Amino acid sequence: MGTWHVGPFDNDVAMDFFDEIEETPDEQVLKKLSEVLAAVAERPGRVELDEGHLAVAAAGLVAAGRSRSAATGGRAAAARPARGALGLRPGLGAPPMFRGAA
Repeated sequence: MGTWHVGPFDNDVAMDFFDEIEETPDEQVLKKLSEVLAAVAERPGRVELDEGHLAVAAAGLVAAGRSRSAATGGRAAAARPARGALGLRPGLGAPPMFRGAA
């Protein structure tokens, strides 16, 4: 596993999860995010590193989606985060869902 910075998507596990979410149909995104968060929240004892990376990534997507939804008033917007809300740095390149976004 590679980690290159401290942001929620600055590691291979989180970016793989981000890619997986991006390929998930919109109507299934919230279910997938909920499953990841519930798995960590309900786990007794310590959380493994990769599980922690997934949970932080899922929480980041939920927070970013809620911010965009609140700003636009749309439910569909909640499934996709706003540009920059994930703490992705310009030098890493934007994920496909952000390319061309205003």
